[in-house]
Amino acid sequence: MNEHFNWRRLGLLIRNDFLGELRGYLIAFAVVTIMIMLNAIPGAGFGDLKDNLYFGWFTGMLLIWGSIHVSVIFKELNNKKLNEGYLLLPASALEKTLARYLHGSIFFIFYILIYTTLVSLIIEGINQLLFGRANSLFNPFNEAVWEVIAVFMLIQPVFFLGGAWFRSARWFKTVITIFIISAGLGLLACFTFVILFAGELHGLFQGTGIVLDGQGLDWTVNSDLFEGVHTGLKILFYALAPPFCCYLTWLRVKETQVSHGI
Repeated sequence: MNEHFNWRRLGLLIRNDFLGELRGYLIAFAVVTIMIMLNAIPGAGFGDLKDNLYFGWFTGMLLIWGSIHVSVIFKELNNKKLNEGYLLLPASALEKTLARYLHGSIFFIFYILIYTTLVSLIIEGINQLLFGRANSLFNPFNEAVWEVIAVFMLIQPVFFLGGAWFRSARWFKTVITIFIISAGLGLLACFTFVILFAGELHGLFQGTGIVLDGQGLDWTVNSDLFEGVHTGLKILFYALAPPFCCYLTWLRVKETQVSHGI
């Protein structure tokens, strides 16, 4: 297997993935379109117009459908009936991982943006013709839309890793894993807080050392340290965790290829 990165092979992999998923996309979009029409057209007919109708659908599709889609994006990897054909594709583990990552993130976001924009134009055009009024159109340039996209880009690598790592019930197992890790980190944060602010907490229970400012306790002694810890955790979560999950996914794909003698 050629492990040298090649842009042409990457493009062919992305095209292959798109064609393989096209039928599923069309069916899903058709079902969602019917559901939106059942929500939007009667509402417009009765004068119950909504400003964020399509934004709500966009958010649900991206976060719920998107996370499920990414969770099964490596369905061939742990399937004995399908993995041989996938692993024997003439591409490196990096190319296969990157192709699936782009397909489940950048391109998926693009598909949902285009779909939601077009379906809002079509349905609200019908409403305008039938009733002379319409719900607000979907605006892909709205700041709230890109905030949702940012959230998706943060959680997508976690489900991407879960899709490559777990053999079954990938989405459910990934959600459980996120909950367990979050609970563990929460306990760690509590212990760290107690250690860093032990003096202030001691004063709280002894009736000394606490300054009330009308809004709560004044932690001025260790405020710089607290801010440093908070900033460090934000960097860890926002900047380091997503690429680290992608790196682990690549290792998983590579390890699977090696274990199959490819």
